[in-house]
Amino acid sequence: MIAKINHIKFLGPVLKYNNDKVSEGEAECIGSDNIRWYDFDNPDKSLTDDDIWAEFKGRLDKCKCEKPIVHISLNPHLDDVLDDFDYRDIAEEYLEKMGYKGQPYVVYRHNDIAREHIHIVTTSIGEDGKELTIENGKRQITSFDKRRSESVTRELEQKYKLIPADSSRVKAKMEKTPINIKSEISLLETIKNNVQYCLHNYMFSSINEYVAYMNLQRIDCKLTTKKNKDGKDVATGIAYTAIDENGTQISKAIPASEMGKDYAPKDIYKHIRKNQDALKVRIKKSTTKDRIYNILERSHKSVFTSRASHFKHFTEQLKKEGIDILFRTNEQGRIYGVTIVDDKEKIIANGSKFGRELSANIFNDIFGNESNSSSFGDIVLGDAGKLFENILGGGYQDFYPDEIGINQLGIGKQEEAEGAKIEKKKKRKKRPKL
Repeated sequence: MIAKINHIKFLGPVLKYNNDKVSEGEAECIGSDNIRWYDFDNPDKSLTDDDIWAEFKGRLDKCKCEKPIVHISLNPHLDDVLDDFDYRDIAEEYLEKMGYKGQPYVVYRHNDIAREHIHIVTTSIGEDGKELTIENGKRQITSFDKRRSESVTRELEQKYKLIPADSSRVKAKMEKTPINIKSEISLLETIKNNVQYCLHNYMFSSINEYVAYMNLQRIDCKLTTKKNKDGKDVATGIAYTAIDENGTQISKAIPASEMGKDYAPKDIYKHIRKNQDALKVRIKKSTTKDRIYNILERSHKSVFTSRASHFKHFTEQLKKEGIDILFRTNEQGRIYGVTIVDDKEKIIANGSKFGRELSANIFNDIFGNESNSSSFGDIVLGDAGKLFENILGGGYQDFYPDEIGINQLGIGKQEEAEGAKIEKKKKRKKRPKL
């Protein structure tokens, strides 16, 4: 079981996030404690936001803490089977062992993804308006929270016979989550889920490749950089924001510093260093190049009247193979960079990492639009719907040249070269006899 702890400034957004899930049928409130809401004259009365506010307000009005609200999610493995009673007991024991005994809290059971989990809303402020302390005298809002939480969740796993979080199967529980901008909490949760899914499943060799993957999930990453001692730009900060199919920002930016550990550039670089050797082996053993070759070879046997139609066909076939590609183009439409994301092999890498046959120059010969003087930005292959239409817009009218074919990929280079020599000999004119 994995616990995620977020310390938040305001109670309102947290309640709105969980209430929205309840309204949409994706969650239910399954318990609470230390909230004086029960009405003996009206025993059927349900817990309301006003009841929660009334209990929390007395504490929050007295405190000077910057982030007094604690929002916790407890995430069992997908194969764990728990009912509401189990979840309530786990929530109570977790809070007690974490030092929140006697604090008001509410428990929500979420089923918005395949893996059911619970969210707990509580506060780190005691009735006296001061932050709670734990037995060693340290405050709750410290890195000690994480270490203590790991110990507590291990105890609960053993008691409730849950699948351990360090099991190799736990990686399978991570899921891609469609971006949700209904509230700041929803946005934060979906961004976190996608980052964790990427770091637990994919290998890549640069922070730009990581950004390319996040773009495919409709998440943009604004990097803050500075020069290192070698004069190279190094990312020192990152802010995440939601984008639509056109790449337009549709939410406020959330700095990694507000998301907790594992989301900052230093954590991304750590992941890169850890997997740099394994990535080379994975690329070498992967079927990515062959699958892309096969798609291009099949599409070459079809007839296309324009590069745009070929582009769309190629896109659709790639998606079926679980491959996405990000093309980077200049203002003239020339493709100068290619990033390949293979969901089957769990690889994010520049095309050249698979060999020169998948380099930007090769794809430019096939799909580039150098005659187009306007910029059409980054082309995301593998998402051929609105993004494709908005990028190309049917404006490419010239005929797709027959001579651009599979030989441009370097496939069968020797055979192609031999064939060219034969053709050259055939076309060579004979000298007239004198």
